[in-house]
Amino acid sequence: MTLILAIETLISFCFRSLLHRRLFKRYQLFYNVHFKHNVSLEQKLLTIDKDFPTLAELNNIKYHAKNTMEWIVKEISKEFEYAESFDLMLTGSTCERLNIPLTVNYQMSQEEGVMANTHALLTDYDFMICDEMNQADFRCGEKYEIRNEDTPPDSAKIYCNMSNTIVSPKEIKRKIYTFIMNMPEDRLPFLDNGKKIRACTQISKLFFHVFFTVLKVSRKGPAINIKVHTSGSSFLVDMTFSIKAKKWPTNSDWLTRTRKWPCSDLVEKIVQEGFHLVPKSHPKDKKETTWRFSFSKAEVTLLNEIQPTARKCFVCLKIIVKDFLIPCSNKLSTYYFKSIFMHVLEKTEPSYWREDDIEECFYWLFKHVTEAVQSKQCPHFWLNGINFFEELTDRDMNKLLKMLNKIKQNPSAYIDDSFVRD
Repeated sequence: MTLILAIETLISFCFRSLLHRRLFKRYQLFYNVHFKHNVSLEQKLLTIDKDFPTLAELNNIKYHAKNTMEWIVKEISKEFEYAESFDLMLTGSTCERLNIPLTVNYQMSQEEGVMANTHALLTDYDFMICDEMNQADFRCGEKYEIRNEDTPPDSAKIYCNMSNTIVSPKEIKRKIYTFIMNMPEDRLPFLDNGKKIRACTQISKLFFHVFFTVLKVSRKGPAINIKVHTSGSSFLVDMTFSIKAKKWPTNSDWLTRTRKWPCSDLVEKIVQEGFHLVPKSHPKDKKETTWRFSFSKAEVTLLNEIQPTARKCFVCLKIIVKDFLIPCSNKLSTYYFKSIFMHVLEKTEPSYWREDDIEECFYWLFKHVTEAVQSKQCPHFWLNGINFFEELTDRDMNKLLKMLNKIKQNPSAYIDDSFVRD
């Protein structure tokens, strides 16, 4: 049986490796157009989140995921001053209920294993480590001072007031990465039964993950990416160090601008919670001294208040974005389209998002995406003076627009709902 499992794994691995994601999506598109044309857009929209965790299930998933990771925060915190102040927050699309998390005990068949490598909605966990005791401010009242006079609108330098020295984002990431890589294997709780492999080549991983637990650690943007693979299960984590800023940034009009949603109480709550700075320097900052503004926690609070129909529409749009729009340019990010979605929510009455008119709601959202591409305007939702489409070329925009026009003819064919169980 073990040999059979190894052979099945080899076949599955080769299939996933040789069949590039984009090629696989083209095959799925052909299949959807010619064999699943009877599945209406309305049907896909209504059922797309059928297998998403309920609120109770999500709370349970978050509890177990957080318990799995708290040990590493405790160990990392020993490398920093005031270690007892570290907090672990689960953020990102899992908490926003816009993706399906690969849970700690997620069991996959071989077919589902292929899907996990190709489906746009299966996601990892996004954790933020936050120094709650030592916060940052635009003035000198806290341990850290934010200085953004000569930085891009979404970035700032952080200085430690006690020493008047710059806090290096590059050094913070290196410190955490090195610490995790040097931890003794017997202190890694998700590696069990004494069968542990820290790193291996891609080919060796192919065989080892049948018999062993495999841990892979890498750096990805501001995050440390941790992947744990066992036979039939995976646990994927992006862990980002952050510093909390008490005050809302001055280059944001979000508090005062006219809107139809959300209510003023929710706006005030989000502003009072502040924002975070994460160790990702601006691309033009070659010395890597700037920190990026992050509104991950604010977005979790905001997007958990949206109408269910709006959520379904964006989930379907997100599948289209990841599978067909992102391949149009390597300068695109799903976050750009999330920003468009939040702008649409803000300009739309909550009562508009009716389930009995869900197709019209989807086309309303799709129209705003198309208009953003046509005008080459994709403003940041939280900050003034940022246009995400600014760096895209005319060729990129034309490819995007051409793809959007094709999708508009039959959106259902471009929405991969293969994970939805009958």
